[in-house]
Amino acid sequence: MRFTTLSGVAALATVLVNGASTVPAVAGSGNGLSVPCDTTALINAIATAPAGSTLVLARRCTYHLTTAYSGDDGLSPIDRQLTIEGRGSRSSATG
Repeated sequence: MRFTTLSGVAALATVLVNGASTVPAVAGSGNGLSVPCDTTALINAIATAPAGSTLVLARRCTYHLTTAYSGDDGLSPIDRQLTIEGRGSRSSATG
């Protein structure tokens, strides 16, 4: 099992979009889109957020990636600039 800690400091990334959102991120109270502690919400937020967006993850959440999106990767590749505020969250890849 792999664990990746998502930095509490904003990290820049670039994402390839495939699929439609079923559990959307919601507009945050500050700058950014709030992503609830739900793996589907994280995947959909990355896939649908416009370039230049900030995704604010749930504080100290573990996002469990149990199926591959592409090859061995649990999340889609990134093809645009996004800022991800991890807030002590991490992803766990199994499978």
